[in-house]
Amino acid sequence: MRSRTIAEDEILALSTKDESHFFDRKALGISGKKAQKIAVAFANADGGEFLVGISDDKEELDPSKRWHGTTKLEDLNGLLQALLQVTEGAPEIRTVW
Repeated sequence: MRSRTIAEDEILALSTKDESHFFDRKALGISGKKAQKIAVAFANADGGEFLVGISDDKEELDPSKRWHGTTKLEDLNGLLQALLQVTEGAPEIRTVW
């Protein structure tokens, strides 16, 4: 799994990017079951980007306050485990810090 640090301007861009059939973002507390549904939907289509740790527009109106990531990969163990159950053999899963 690869990871990289995100710059402030990238955080704002990702926090304001329109969600679509190819891009989705959810808050850090997303359940494994919900993440599996999104991963399967992307796998059944043409793929896409799914970011965890950025609140939806409905949850936080101010884009600069939507980013709620984590500094420890271990915080994502349950989510990654749920995703790996449905994506075995699929293209790589990447984490971004």
